Amino acid sequence: MRSIQFHIIPFFLVFCNKNFAQQVNNSSEVFWDNGLRIEGESKNNKIKLGGRVHYDLGVYSIDKEARRNGYSLKTKKGDEFRRVQMAVSGTVFGKVDFKGQFSFVDGEVAVLETFITFKEVPLVGNVSFGNVVEPFRLESLTSSKHTTFMERALSNSFIPGIENGVVFFNEFYNKRLVYQLGVFGLVNYGTRILEALNKNYAITGRLAGTLINNNKMLLHLGGTYSYREVDEDRSFGFGVRPEVHLSEKYISNKYQDVENVNLMNLETSVVTGRFSVQAEYTRANIVSVLETFNVGSFYTQISCFLTGEKRVYESSLYGFGRVKPKRNFGKNGMGAIELALRYSTMDGRFADKISNITAGATWFLNASTKIMPNYIVSNIDNNTQFNGQGEFTGVQVRLEVDF
Repeated sequence: MRSIQFHIIPFFLVFCNKNFAQQVNNSSEVFWDNGLRIEGESKNNKIKLGGRVHYDLGVYSIDKEARRNGYSLKTKKGDEFRRVQMAVSGTVFGKVDFKGQFSFVDGEVAVLETFITFKEVPLVGNVSFGNVVEPFRLESLTSSKHTTFMERALSNSFIPGIENGVVFFNEFYNKRLVYQLGVFGLVNYGTRILEALNKNYAITGRLAGTLINNNKMLLHLGGTYSYREVDEDRSFGFGVRPEVHLSEKYISNKYQDVENVNLMNLETSVVTGRFSVQAEYTRANIVSVLETFNVGSFYTQISCFLTGEKRVYESSLYGFGRVKPKRNFGKNGMGAIELALRYSTMDGRFADKISNITAGATWFLNASTKIMPNYIVSNIDNNTQFNGQGEFTGVQVRLEVDF
């Protein structure tokens, strides 16, 4: 993730105040809808203030075989504020969208997803500039506010995240099909475009949509390809945790003399009533001077709402969205309860491998408050940094408020 200068925050505040002042003073509507919203009478000008707090705690262990083979456990137990974020987003005169998202963890302020989008641009549809989520996988496009498990699957270790760049996108066939095409990294070189074309940039394209989308069933399919030139040191690497952010990385790979990297992803999801299934396959083709390496990752997950709700499909652009319980937790209700199970696996170098089984539950007290316990068992086979196999086990829970 690359950051934009922090002085963009006052820019957004002044920008929003200037463009919404007339609407607020005359005939605006201020209301709460999972976030504070202000909308002008024509709905062409609107703004939303939102945020999220994720507090995680857990207990973790490794087995005797892992200790004999050189594995260590840096986190025997622990807690952290996984995310503390605020965001402001909106639309100006119906033609320009904007978003500024900022993180406040460990006393530091970081700029996350922050961009300006020009809508209805001839030929391309929409164009976003700034710090944007690279459109690579369904799971990564789904907000961390709405993921089924506390952490995303293993393949999230080597996929793109939030990057400086430009993304072209549009929806077709009554929003049943979308395309996204992004160029990332060139902005960091300013005017040195010719130099940038030889290193440290990425071109990512994604095509996704729904073959079926009605009240009874959703069937989502998609595919992505990303071509990437590496940094000046001509290396490409990644580290893999067992789907526990507080854990250390038990597989760590770095490839030298890399010429380019090709990332590919296939995604699918099915929702029928209270049940859902989701799966993705990701492959990295790493081309070095002497040889080519192939690294693969796969996950599949199933979930079921015991209380009758279902996963909410937002769009092919943004994945899944907010679940609203039929009855909030309180005197006359218990909220919503979802049970889920995921299997994921990822290759490392020289036959190294990690496989995870994660069982999770989510108790939605209301649309903005959740409690998420997860139980993780990770089987690791690493003969590069360690001396063989080992098992990692974790029990953790997230307390979450988001809006």
